[in-house]
Amino acid sequence: MNVLAILAGYLFGCFQTSYIISKVIKKSDIRDTGSKNAGTSNMVMTFGWKLGFMTFLGDIFKIIIPMAIAKYYFNTSPMLNLLLGLGAILGHNFPFYMNFKGGKGTATTLGMLLILDYRICIAISLILVILALITNYIALASMIAIALLPLALYILKYDLNIVLISIFIPMLSVYVHRRNIKDMLSKKEKKISSVFKKKKN
Repeated sequence: MNVLAILAGYLFGCFQTSYIISKVIKKSDIRDTGSKNAGTSNMVMTFGWKLGFMTFLGDIFKIIIPMAIAKYYFNTSPMLNLLLGLGAILGHNFPFYMNFKGGKGTATTLGMLLILDYRICIAISLILVILALITNYIALASMIAIALLPLALYILKYDLNIVLISIFIPMLSVYVHRRNIKDMLSKKEKKISSVFKKKKN
């Protein structure tokens, strides 16, 4: 059952909102521009907040809908819900039909958390926004905020197995952001403020 939950989540996660929007609206492949990442942050930095927000909605709802159905109609356990969400993050980051080159899973992670435990979703979302404003880097804010997930689950007294499995999510976040980390260290990473400057110009 656990394996099926991960596989089901993976298939839902493979729906690539940014790729579809960039192809249909901009007639380009988002993976060929900006950070070459098929996710919300690259859509924002490359095409602006409007298309970025559309991507964000698509990336969170592709897991919110199946998780909500599983949780509220089939009364699935927190463990199965977490595994379903984890599968979706893997599908988003490594879609099989795009040579396993997808996004970075931040929006999909927030979608998963909204159904798993809305309190954690709200807390991590607020921390992410605050850190993004302070650091001026979406990638850094995302990694730090998601790193707090296991601690949040532990504080809310979730089963230890759930806490331990959740550690994989921030580890995965750091892995897919490795290029951003390198760019931040070399001061080549694009800052959030650059999007506003681009809009003014």
